[in-house]
Amino acid sequence: MANKLAYINRVAAALQGKDLKGLFPSVIIAQAILESAWGESALAKTYNNHFGMKKGSGTNYGGWNGQTVTLKTGEVVNGQNITVNGVFRVYPSLEASIDDHNGLFYTLSRYKAVCSAKTPREQITAIKNGGYATATHYVDSVMNVINSNNLTRFDTMTGTSGNNQGSGTNTNNGGDIMPSSTMQTSKEYKMNTKTLSIVIIVAGLALAALGGYNLLF
Repeated sequence: MANKLAYINRVAAALQGKDLKGLFPSVIIAQAILESAWGESALAKTYNNHFGMKKGSGTNYGGWNGQTVTLKTGEVVNGQNITVNGVFRVYPSLEASIDDHNGLFYTLSRYKAVCSAKTPREQITAIKNGGYATATHYVDSVMNVINSNNLTRFDTMTGTSGNNQGSGTNTNNGGDIMPSSTMQTSKEYKMNTKTLSIVIIVAGLALAALGGYNLLF
């Protein structure tokens, strides 16, 4: 469980500060979990490909001129589960994998309904309908990951931009990670409180030395 929580936090942290253009963080995190087996697949661990992104072709998402790797992968063809050799993209980092994955939905017209979706289920349905996955129960699988891990708590996290108000399913602000802006505010408050106390004490001692004031704290 600890490793799963660490992976959730790792992907969520990588989303901080990004303009997601309407994508729900909960959907992105759930897709990463599902596609990479919680970051444990060879494709994710060795090649930083956390979403199963294939090389594509010259007319598909602008082509791919970066590194690739060929691995066996499962597909559903005509209702049958088969194993094929897939050519996948290789990335230098998790962040690069996320950016390329998100760009798919920003760029291709067949995904035009994705970023205007008002709920995570509506969004993942649009992703499935756009041809992202062949698995029959892909929408339910992603939603199960979202619900079982309370991922909608990230849909209102500070520093991302999207249709975050659309989830409306979770008001838990006590998530497993604290947004960076909140963390910064908290640290500044503690520092300022401590500094103020020191200033008061020093000033009080100076006054006491000069005029015999009594100090009450």
